[in-house]
Amino acid sequence: LIIDGKIDHIFPRLQYNKATGFYDLYLDVSRKNDIVVDIGGNVSSSSINSAFVGIRYNMLGTHALAISLNSYIGRFYSSVQGAARLDFSSVIPFYFEPVITLSQWDYFTSKKYFVEDIVPSFLKQNEISWMFNLGFPVGSNSKVVGGFSSFRLRNDYYQTNYFTRADTADQTSFKGLNPYIYYEKNTLNHKQFANSGSFFNFTARAFYGKETHVPGSTSRRLISTEKIQKWWQLKMSYEKIFPVSK
Repeated sequence: LIIDGKIDHIFPRLQYNKATGFYDLYLDVSRKNDIVVDIGGNVSSSSINSAFVGIRYNMLGTHALAISLNSYIGRFYSSVQGAARLDFSSVIPFYFEPVITLSQWDYFTSKKYFVEDIVPSFLKQNEISWMFNLGFPVGSNSKVVGGFSSFRLRNDYYQTNYFTRADTADQTSFKGLNPYIYYEKNTLNHKQFANSGSFFNFTARAFYGKETHVPGSTSRRLISTEKIQKWWQLKMSYEKIFPVSK
């Protein structure tokens, strides 16, 4: 109940029951607000500033539903993400979570002069992805999450540092699919600075898609090319706490 983000806190109380000879357990439950708004950002003397705004709607009934929308706004990085998570309280509880994300990175030149023609950014990265997650527990301290994502990446860039507004950028795009499975087992006694327990996770991913390159005016290539790309990605980590003293 606590880990899904819809419960603020749960305080247990034990009361002795003379009729049964056992203790009765009472739980004082405090729900989180139905609507949560987050606002933040980063302001600095450099040209890389950003703002963040997010809103989340929590609904707790027979099943639990959370709908969220957030956005980063900045010159270097901008994104919009929408997600919904539905938890089912079946015999084996599980959740289903679709997520859509749009992101852009803009590698611009921060120096500007009054007499200089402002040239376009020398590298822009655009990404859009649809992701679907399905997760369920394995025992009391393990979980398995599987799903897939459909994505499209596009890079607009120049082959030289010397270009003007009259030049056209190279375009490299990659459209593909990414099925994956994730396993985690966590027996650490604290999220941070744990002094007992262990943590293990394993991720397997497969990538398959088509890469397309369209040359620009600064490229030595003259014709567009296409190529099928596919690869596997495996990642595993293990952490074990060995108590030395109190």
